[in-house]
Parts: sequence; C-alpha cells; structure tokens
Amino acid sequence: MNLSLSDLLIINEEIESPHHYAAKIKNIDRYYGYLSWAEVLMRSGNTLSKEKAEDILKELTIEFQSRPEAYIKLWYFYYSTKDFISSLSVAETAFLKLAESSAEYSVIINLNYARSLFKLEKYRSCFELLQMMYTQNSQYSVYLYHYGRMCLKSKDSVFLGSAIGALEECLKICNFYRHGSVYYWLMIGYMTGGDKVQAYKYAKAGIGLLTNTIEKHGLSFGDKNYEQKVVHKINEMKNVAKDLHMDILNMEILDKIIENKDQGKYEEAKLHCKNISKFDKVEGAIFNYKLLLAMGNIDGAMGVLYKSLSLKSLQMKSFFMLADVLVKTQRHGELEKICKDMMKRCKSPMIPVQVWIKTHMVYIKCLLYRKAYEKAILVLKSLAQVQPSPFIPDLEYTRNLQFATSKDHLVNLFENYKRDSLLGDGDIQNTIFCRAKLLCSRRNLSSMVIESDSDGEIISALEEINENYLNIGSRAPEPLPKARLSKTPGGDAVNTGFSVSISYKFLYKIGKIAAMNKICIEDGYCAMHDFLNIHHYWMREGIESDEIMQVKGSYWLAVLLFLKGDMEQAVHIFKDIMSMLFQLNMQKMSQQILVYMKEYENIVSGGV
Repeated sequence: MNLSLSDLLIINEEIESPHHYAAKIKNIDRYYGYLSWAEVLMRSGNTLSKEKAEDILKELTIEFQSRPEAYIKLWYFYYSTKDFISSLSVAETAFLKLAESSAEYSVIINLNYARSLFKLEKYRSCFELLQMMYTQNSQYSVYLYHYGRMCLKSKDSVFLGSAIGALEECLKICNFYRHGSVYYWLMIGYMTGGDKVQAYKYAKAGIGLLTNTIEKHGLSFGDKNYEQKVVHKINEMKNVAKDLHMDILNMEILDKIIENKDQGKYEEAKLHCKNISKFDKVEGAIFNYKLLLAMGNIDGAMGVLYKSLSLKSLQMKSFFMLADVLVKTQRHGELEKICKDMMKRCKSPMIPVQVWIKTHMVYIKCLLYRKAYEKAILVLKSLAQVQPSPFIPDLEYTRNLQFATSKDHLVNLFENYKRDSLLGDGDIQNTIFCRAKLLCSRRNLSSMVIESDSDGEIISALEEINENYLNIGSRAPEPLPKARLSKTPGGDAVNTGFSVSISYKFLYKIGKIAAMNKICIEDGYCAMHDFLNIHHYWMREGIESDEIMQVKGSYWLAVLLFLKGDMEQAVHIFKDIMSMLFQLNMQKMSQQILVYMKEYENIVSGGV
C-alpha cells in the first residue's frame, strides 16, 4: 500500500490503487484495515478526506484504547497541521493509557508528548518529562539527545550546562548515525556558552559527518523536510567554522612559536596573544601563561593562570591547567584549597556534569596525597548520584549508592541501608521517587561529604510524601512543591542542574584504593564487581574497548577476595589473568600475584 501511495509505480498498470490494498488489509484485520484507510484518506490532499481520516482515527482510539498506532497517527495528523493543542491532548492521553505498551511505542509516545509541550512553549514540563523518562529508562539515549536539543532551542540559559552535559553523554552511547546532529547541537551549546574553541571543534566534526550522510543517501531520504534540515545544519556549521577560522589559525601559529621556543618571534607572539584574548579571554590567558613560561617568566606565568580562575568558563580550562602544574610541583595543599572553591563553582547549573566529575577527581588526588583514603572513598561513592539508573543486571551496589540520601547512608551502606525501603514496584511510587531525585540535585550529596562533617539530609519523597520539600543548596534555587501523584509533568519537578554521566571509573578507584590500603574491603569488592560488570557490558556493545582496564579490574577484584578470605576464588582469577598480564608487560602485578599464590600455598600446606 505504501509503495502504491509513493507514486513510484503507475496505478492500475504496474500496481493496484492504495484503496485496493487498504480493503484487503481490512479483510485480514479490522483495526489495521481502518488504520490503512485513514492513511490513504490522509494522503489524498482532499480536505473532506482528511476530515474522514481524522474521524476514523478518533474512533479507533476510543474502540481500541490499548493499541498505540492510532494515537500516533492521530498525533502526527494534528502536529503536521500545526494543531498543537489537539496534538498535546492526544499525546497526553496516549502517555497515560499506554505506559505499559511495548518499549519502542512507549519511546515514540513520550517523544511526541515532549514535542507537543515544546511547541506550546511549556518548556519546563517538556524538560521534566524528558528528565523523568531518561531517569526511568536510561538505556534510551534518544531522550538525552532531545532533552539537550530542546533545552538549547528554548534559549533558557539556566539549562545550558545540563543540555551540554546531556549531549556529551549522548555522544558516548548513541548510534554513530546520530553523531553529526549531536555535534551540531553541541556547537550551538558551546557558542551560547562562549566556548568558541569547543564550538569550532564540533562544527568541523559535524560538517564532515552530515555531508557524508547527504552524499551517501542523496535524494533517497524520502523525507524532504528531514533532508532540508540536514542541509541547514551543514550550512550553519560551515558559517560558524568560517567565522572562527582566522582566530583558530592565530592560536595554531602561536602554539608553534611557543613549541619551537623561537625567541625571535616572541614580539609577534605577544600580538597573537592580544588578538586571542579579544576572541576568547580564557584561551588568551592560557596562551599568555604558556608564552611567559617559554620566556622564563615563571612567576608572571603563574600569576596569569591564577588570575584567569575568575573568568567564566564552561570547561574551566584554567583550573585544570593549574591543577596539572600544582600536582607536578607537589603543591597538593594549595591545590586542595583551590579545588574546594572550584567545586563550589561546579554547583552552578551552567557547568556540565563532565566538568563536575573531573573537578572531583582532582580533589580525590589531593585526598590520596595526604592519605585521607576513607574520605576519598566516600567522595567517590557520592559520584554514583550522577550515574543513570542501572539497566545492566547485577549492579546492586551502584543502585544502593544512587538511592543514598545522606552522608550517613554512604558511610553505613551495608549496615542500615535497604534498597527496598526506598523503591517499590508500583508505577506511581517509582514516579514519585524519580521526581524526588530530580528535585534534589544529584550533585548535592558530594557537597555534604566534602564541605561539612554534619549529616545533612536530602529528603526523599517517599520519606516525606506529605511535607514540603526543602530548598537544598544553590542547585535548587526555587521553592520545591509537594510531591505530586500525577504522572503527567507539571514543570515543578524539573531540575535545572539535571546531571547524568555513564562514567563509571569511580567504581574502579573505590576498589583500587580499598585493596591497596586494606580498608573498606566490602565497599571495594562490591565496587570492583560492578565496575567489571559495566565494563563487560560496554565492551559487548562496542562502546568500551579498553582491555587493560578489564585486566586491572580483575586483578584488584582478586586482591579484594584474598583480603576477604576467599583465597581459592582469588587464586582462580589470578591464574585466569596471568597470561594477559605478561602480554601487557604488567610486571609489578604479575610479581605480586606470585606472592599471593605463594602465601595461599603456604596456608593450604600448613592447614594439611
């Protein structure tokens, strides 16, 4: 029938009319038959026929309330005719009635609902819906893509960091065919945030990918509107790249002068520095630092770097450059003080979650340097708050960390924390819990661990369902309402600092620190167990390819088993990874395995 509607073949000569096929489908299945007739009438171009198609689809949604296709077609009919109020009504009805439908249809319905909310400028309701859907279904990266895209299209600056963070995460896990579009929106995000260098990088990458898409498919898209959108994105990225090209070229020239230590060109370099500072103050400060360093003015260079910390920057490049310098010169105490200030800045919803995590990792280096191992583990445990809800099986430890609502829960995870007390199987209960997690920013728990020894609580909706939410930290500046039982988004639970990251290396670090220092063994074992499960899953999906981390993780898991007293299982893992350690030339671990195995043999022989 679709082929007949496409006009590729001559009707009644090469193929029968669409009406013929619609009638045949109706003889086989009444529901799909009427859907087919609605499609034929809708495509006729006749106003009366379109009205008949609308009536058919309305009747189908009444008679077959549990079937999603009629709702989707009716929504598309209204949306394509710009009747967004009617499209919202249909989408909301489908959302409420078909929540338990197949996953694929559920995603389509949810995204249609979000599109209608967005078109009616109900931005916060739209964002809340997409945040909720990803929180509940983190295996679907498409929610992150549309969340980031719509946040940027709304031009609501308070969601800028959240949008960029979502798109950066989407880039890690989405299908490759979507990368070009993600690059486009990241370019828009970074340009909006004033990070022109990053915007240029994504513009250049996106031009190539989307151009290849056009060349590969040519005129075979089928959807002319989609093709026009792709061409528009390419042209916009080309314009951005063209506008920024000369400034980027200045930076490349200056980089070569500094790298070659060409003293005869230092005056020219100073001129380039001034031009770069006009283009981007942060980049200008960084190049000024590099130039002064090359000229031997170390004090002047460090002064420039310290001064640049006050400049606004999405990527906080000056801080990370300064952190590298202070680590190399072993000025960890000084770095720790600066790091605490930077982590306070990271509470801002303008800062992407990836930068927030990276800043915490710098702070953890400081803690490890002064041997504050238990606090380092505690801070690492708090990073689980920005992990998406686990859909990978057997991640009980990570799940429990995510459900923690206080410092005490993190400290006494195995003693007084039960997952089932916070999350039940009920659909409404799950909705309330997810909404509460949106209200109480996931970035706040680490602040409780770092900034104070007092045990501040993040109130769970399940604990205080009839009480007003508390206004917690700078990440939740608006008064928080009572928990709503309704599943439909009202915009009151949207989180301006919505933060998700699939980065799971914090689990590896917990396990390694625990094993190396023989502390928090249970935490270390569970963390390393979850790390290896996640790593294996992403390896299978083709997203992760680091076999060295897998071997290292297995080694530390075996060490933790050995420390737990499960020596037989530990030795079994040691034997499994021994050949890989030799192949990777990891001699230190290989030698340590021999020590553990000898100790095990002595214990076994002594027991006999």
